[in-house]
Amino acid sequence: MNADPRQILQQYWGFPDFRPQQGDIIRSVLLGNDTLALMPTGGGKSLCFQVPALAKEGICIVISPLVALMKDQVDRLRSMDIPSNYITSAQNFRHKQDAITKINANDGHALDQCLCQNIIGRPFARKKNLHAFHNFFLH
Repeated sequence: MNADPRQILQQYWGFPDFRPQQGDIIRSVLLGNDTLALMPTGGGKSLCFQVPALAKEGICIVISPLVALMKDQVDRLRSMDIPSNYITSAQNFRHKQDAITKINANDGHALDQCLCQNIIGRPFARKKNLHAFHNFFLH
């Protein structure tokens, strides 16, 4: 897709421009740089990964320990017709598998996002989920 980030910001969020830090972070991400962004609560961190995910082709995966925030973000993205999903350690394997299937069904278009909790260290994840993620990303 490679759309203009400001156009995406205006189209989906209705803001005319980025905050200074957001613009710098988004430019860095879009240039393909490894980017670490430290921002205060309410500083607009989510836009720093959501806008590049919409500007570039492929899938954006965000790892977060905050389940409530993941759900809120996915609900908000879906309300804007942006295909999104989330996976947490509290969900059963079938739900996780369904989420991955839905992401796969979109063939990796730019609007796909998966917000997931870091569950790799848990035994359940090692046995089932890691295999599912492996199959999803490598096939």
